[in-house]
Amino acid sequence: MKKVIITIAMLFMVLLSYSQTDTVKYSVLLDNPQTISDYTFYIAPVNFGVSASNLITSGVELGFRGTFLNKFKLDVNYNRALYYDDSYSGGKGSMAGEKSEHPKNPSLKVNQKFNRDMGYQLGLGYILTDKTAYKKVLLNLASQQTGNLIVNTVTVVDAQIRRRQNLRAGFIYKSSAAKLSNDDHKFFTDRGDELRDYDLKYADVDYEKLDRATTDVEGGIDWYINTSSSIGYIGYEVDYIMNYIVDTDMFGKRQSRATRTVYIDIMFGSSSFGNVRYFKSNPLATERDDEVGTEIIDYKIDAKRNNLKTRNVGFRVGYEVFGNARSKASRWENSDDVNSLFSTGYKVETGYRPGYNGGFYLLGTFCITLNR
Repeated sequence: MKKVIITIAMLFMVLLSYSQTDTVKYSVLLDNPQTISDYTFYIAPVNFGVSASNLITSGVELGFRGTFLNKFKLDVNYNRALYYDDSYSGGKGSMAGEKSEHPKNPSLKVNQKFNRDMGYQLGLGYILTDKTAYKKVLLNLASQQTGNLIVNTVTVVDAQIRRRQNLRAGFIYKSSAAKLSNDDHKFFTDRGDELRDYDLKYADVDYEKLDRATTDVEGGIDWYINTSSSIGYIGYEVDYIMNYIVDTDMFGKRQSRATRTVYIDIMFGSSSFGNVRYFKSNPLATERDDEVGTEIIDYKIDAKRNNLKTRNVGFRVGYEVFGNARSKASRWENSDDVNSLFSTGYKVETGYRPGYNGGFYLLGTFCITLNR
């Protein structure tokens, strides 16, 4: 009963947080969603992600989107993570290849570069329908904070909303580093060597002669490899476009100038795997640690033999806002210019990504856009 009362109270507070006024007089300065910018370049200095494989990542994204011949859409972007909260981030933790030292000669080190999370996307869209109709919409006039409650004063206006339905399809490429893991915690190379958790067993070394079972990896570190995924997708999206400015008698000029997009995609793809780099074996060894040679080679991992489980099918859903949103860079003096040079936007996306390094993820992006 107590939980029910608290829930009702919270809902009541949400209802109170909006105060509607019908007495505001206003004149329409602009109401034309047909004359929005056809091309948008954007940079996302804040690109934050959470996933099952790479706990937390943050980075940047660059992109371009445009509409051509009033029938086709193009969406291109490139993103790169600058920070990992995981054991293979640059300078955080370690992994085989970055800090592996020769057990008898520490001056010999394995140097292997591992991919940061990077990807690009090329998407095409076909506009199925493009219709405009007058709708009653809420226009925010003012916000005021009282204690922990923010009260928004709104009014209802008649505005044109342009609705486009689109089919979409495209290609995504992702690369990153991943920790080797399977149910057996053991991986076979193309030479027959066994990479185990924190150690290895050379295929051509007589361990009975060395009076040991395996070769310890210096530092007790895990095995990591570079992975890449090629992903195709097909889906459906709806654009809601407003390009509206009013001049009110009490609150000044107010606007709603943005393209809001909701989309859902089915994704399908496959993964490829890089090599593990370590010291080559010395089959003639007779003493402990002499089985680790000084030559460094790449060990190929067979994904099928090692039962490296990959996800071939996934999905994603997202919500985007791009266009002439409120920005200090937008000049009210140029309110009749629908192609304001700068604006802001954001994207939120979640889903289940295909690939070895896939799984559930959540992305959030804040963008600065250049409209032409």
